[in-house]
Amino acid sequence: MSMEEMQRKKEAQDNERRAWFVEIENQNQNQKAMEEMQRKKEAQDNEHRTRLEEIENKNQKAMDEIQRKKEAQDNEHRTRLEEIENKNQKVLEEMQRKEEAQKKEHHARLTELQIENEKLMEQIQRKEEAQKEKDLETAARYNELYKRMEQYQEAHKTQMEQMTKLLEDLKKKKLTSFEDIAENDKEAKEAIIKLAKEAKPFEMEGNNIALFGRTSCGKSTMLNKLHGKEVAETGKGETTLKIQSYQATDFVLWDIPGKNDEVSYLSLQYISFFKGLTHRIILVTDTLKENSSMMKLLDAIGLNYDIVVNKMDECDDEEQPKFREKIKEEVQTLELKGVDRIFYVSAKFPAQFPDWLAMVDYLTDPRK
Repeated sequence: MSMEEMQRKKEAQDNERRAWFVEIENQNQNQKAMEEMQRKKEAQDNEHRTRLEEIENKNQKAMDEIQRKKEAQDNEHRTRLEEIENKNQKVLEEMQRKEEAQKKEHHARLTELQIENEKLMEQIQRKEEAQKEKDLETAARYNELYKRMEQYQEAHKTQMEQMTKLLEDLKKKKLTSFEDIAENDKEAKEAIIKLAKEAKPFEMEGNNIALFGRTSCGKSTMLNKLHGKEVAETGKGETTLKIQSYQATDFVLWDIPGKNDEVSYLSLQYISFFKGLTHRIILVTDTLKENSSMMKLLDAIGLNYDIVVNKMDECDDEEQPKFREKIKEEVQTLELKGVDRIFYVSAKFPAQFPDWLAMVDYLTDPRK
């Protein structure tokens, strides 16, 4: 064997021994590592057990605390429930007391209402009886008026026949107002004036005041205010074509319906009725032209009248002086001859205009 081979074998043996030592050393290191790992594992296990015990203890304490809180809440709920039940009981008792008190109050109120209703029924009955008496008085006045008309018709038969024929002819000519007749048939106008002047006035007791006015001039409101009670229906225009009368304490009010210038009012009976009146009131709002035909008829037969300008509350304060002047100018322009007095009023708000008291005093004073 050569030296080189021996050298190679020796190196191989040395390498083999080193590898063995390395392996043994690695095994020792692995053993140490395993032991270290074992120690760490045991330490971790101990730590985990300790932590677990701590957690279990903490959980137990938490459960105990939850249990105590639950018991406390249950006790609080029971106490609160008892309080609510007691409160509800008190409320129910209070409601029952109030209900009993209300029943007593309602019973007492019902008794009062029954007594009031009985009084009201008695009052209504008295009013109905008074209204019946008033209706009987009104009917008696109508009967007396129409009886006098019939008597007048019989006593003035010839004049009545002449006037009736004249009015029939005028209707055929479609002349429906005194102004139409005056403008289109002078001969008929003169005949009417002649017959009207010959007509005798009806004898009427007391103070008789007639209101002539077109629809919407506030005539019903005026009648009610003068009378002092709601005797005429308002807001519906003319509700009848018959003359209505309303007995007040010191006077009788007569409501002349319609346009007040129809040919039917030119009959001798109506003219005699107009002559028998104490006051003839011409009611207007914006202009005298609203009722100029009736005023011209009264002028023609020599009857005086008073003009009442209503609804002055609808005229602005600063415009009122100018408006009054316009009315006075219209008296001149229309050549009205029978105007006694002119009053500017508001039947809706009578206290706003001094002329209202002056008018009432004038109409109710028998000396005027």
